[in-house]
Amino acid sequence: MYDEFNNENKIIDVEDNGFKDESTEHISDPVTRNKKIKSRRLPKFFSFFLAGSIILGSGFGAGYGTASLVNGLGQPETEALALANTTESIQPVVLTSEVDGDYVNPVTAIAQAAGPSIVTVISVVDQVLPGFFSNQVYESEGTGSGVIYKITDDGVLIITNNHVIEDAKSVSVMLDSGVTLVGEVLGFDSRNDLALVKVSNDELESNGVDQLTPAVFGDSESLMSGELAVAIGNPMGKEFSQTITAGVISAVDRELTIDDTTLHVIQTDAAINPGNSGGGLFNKNGQVIGINTAKLVDSSVEGMGFAIPVHIALPIIERIENIGNGENIAYVMEDERAYLGIMMGSATNNNMPFGVYIQDLVENGPADQADLEAGDIIVALDGKKVTDAQMLYDALTDLKPGDEILLEVLREESFVDIHVTLGRYGDYKEE
Repeated sequence: MYDEFNNENKIIDVEDNGFKDESTEHISDPVTRNKKIKSRRLPKFFSFFLAGSIILGSGFGAGYGTASLVNGLGQPETEALALANTTESIQPVVLTSEVDGDYVNPVTAIAQAAGPSIVTVISVVDQVLPGFFSNQVYESEGTGSGVIYKITDDGVLIITNNHVIEDAKSVSVMLDSGVTLVGEVLGFDSRNDLALVKVSNDELESNGVDQLTPAVFGDSESLMSGELAVAIGNPMGKEFSQTITAGVISAVDRELTIDDTTLHVIQTDAAINPGNSGGGLFNKNGQVIGINTAKLVDSSVEGMGFAIPVHIALPIIERIENIGNGENIAYVMEDERAYLGIMMGSATNNNMPFGVYIQDLVENGPADQADLEAGDIIVALDGKKVTDAQMLYDALTDLKPGDEILLEVLREESFVDIHVTLGRYGDYKEE
């Protein structure tokens, strides 16, 4: 079947630790994230980095946890949950005050309650160094952070960033107790920089782990600028695990562009350092409201970190859990996704500096019914320039069946505007 999710000519430009790789990759395969991040609302001379920790030359990154506060006072009474418990039995950790009139720093209470749900995620990758006679391959270890998301019948699930586990040949998880467990990548979403790691019950039992404390998640849609923000994670590796930083919510809905993919993120001035990636940003109630992923880097700027809101992250994590094949779910089609019905190619292979070349159309599909033609080159969608197949796919992912879009295409030597009503993928997929 031909469709927009079979891109045989996609060229992916990867820059990581100074090395550059160019390869042709099927769009349904995992897409490597470029580590350069741009902000739509900041001057071009600013740069960002994904909050990763570098050990032996490998960059990764951050932490997660949770609790609930009563009036922001009191010492935490953390209740660890037995591994046999299901997710339905998980309740918020409640912090209560035992000494009336005594002020207790809410950051202290949050840190004590959330600590048991914060883990270190350790990834081992192969690094290739060009040699005079031959390339040298060696293993390097990178560390990031994670949060205990859910306890299931099969084990424990941990949220982290995709760039923490990206290209890892093996993954392990270190608990706050110092016990290190072998993990498995259950799946990841390269577009939204999220991943889910599983530690099996057998691994837990063989290491004598019989109790864990899952995180509790808050409402990131009700945040207001100026609220307390606390980040917990493992900056700069295992030696600095359980590091606490605090600040405020600087903004609730910033747009960052990573590899031409737009993320809507929370901005905070709580310090987010290398190793904090995948970690938790907590609200005043000690609930996780964001997943730390990046910060602004500039000699004249301090305190600009960014986290993925949980109201965006959790549905993606649930989808990864449901699919659970260890692969990239960013390009896995589901019945309810918007569908254009084209096979895409690279416009640069057809003497155009940008755009998406239509190689073929699904018979009677939305594009075919709208009189798009094989050979057309899509250069804009709803007035926004389309540089490549990745950008078109990302735009379609944010739409739904029944939406009408306006495509500007180059046909032979003329530009043509064509209206298309998107279909439902489930109505066109091959059984």
